[in-house]
Amino acid sequence: MLQHVRPNLKVSSAGLDAMEGELVDEKMEYLLNKHQIPCNHIARQLKSRMLRRSDIIIAMEQFQIGSILDENPEVRGKVILLGKWNENEEIEDPYMRSRKTYSKVYKKIKHNIDLWCEKVFT
Repeated sequence: MLQHVRPNLKVSSAGLDAMEGELVDEKMEYLLNKHQIPCNHIARQLKSRMLRRSDIIIAMEQFQIGSILDENPEVRGKVILLGKWNENEEIEDPYMRSRKTYSKVYKKIKHNIDLWCEKVFT
C-alpha cells in the first residue's frame, strides 16, 4: 500500500513466518482491488541480508520487532512500528480471520501509512 501512495520509494515485503511463494490472501486481495490498489505480492521469508540492505524496517507488531532484533541486533535503530505516529499502535495480523477483521486491519494500515507519508515521506 505504501508503494501505491509513494511510487518513488522502493518498498519490499517479507514475513517472519511467511509461506514462501504464496499469493496474497484472497480477503486482502479483495480489499486492495476494491480500493484500486494493484497487488502482485508473493510471500517471502524475511532474511538477514534483506534487513541489512534496508534503510528502514517497518513492523506491524512489537513482538515482530523483538524477533527481528533477537536474530539481527545490528539493525537496531532501523526497525520501527507502522503505528509509530499513532501512539505506537500495534496492528494484528488478520490471516485466517473474518472479512470484517481484514477490513478493520486494512483501515488501520491505511491510516498509519497516511501518517508516515505526512510525517516522513513527504
